[in-house]
Amino acid sequence: MHVLHVDPAPTWRGGERQVFLLARELQRRGHQSPIVAAPESPLLTRARDVGVPTIPLRIRGDLDLPAVGRLARLVRGTRPDVLHLHTARAHAAGGLAARLTGFGPVLVTRRLELPPRGPWGRWKYR
Repeated sequence: MHVLHVDPAPTWRGGERQVFLLARELQRRGHQSPIVAAPESPLLTRARDVGVPTIPLRIRGDLDLPAVGRLARLVRGTRPDVLHLHTARAHAAGGLAARLTGFGPVLVTRRLELPPRGPWGRWKYR
C-alpha cells in the first residue's frame, strides 16, 4: 500500500509525532509511506533521519493555491492508494487538490473534540 501523508506544520507537537510514528511503522511493515511536510520542519528532519521518504512543501494557508497546485501534481505523479491529511491546513489544501485531480480515497485526521464550525469548516469536512 502507498499512503501519502500531508502535515505542513512547522512545529513539533503531538500530531506531528503521531504522523512520524505512523509513517515509520507503515514503512517498517513494507508499505510506501512518504511524508509531505514543511521544509526544514522537525517532522521532515526526523523522518528523513530514520529513512522515511520526505517531500518538502510549504503550505502557507487553507487557500494557498500554488501549494494546492503542487500538491495536486504530486498526487497525480505519485498515485498513492490513500491521501492522509493530518492538519487543518492539510485538510483544506489536500481536499482541494483531491477535488482537482478527482483523487480518492482521502483520509482526514482531526485531533480536536470540537465539531467543525462556520461555512468554511462545514465545506472543508464534507
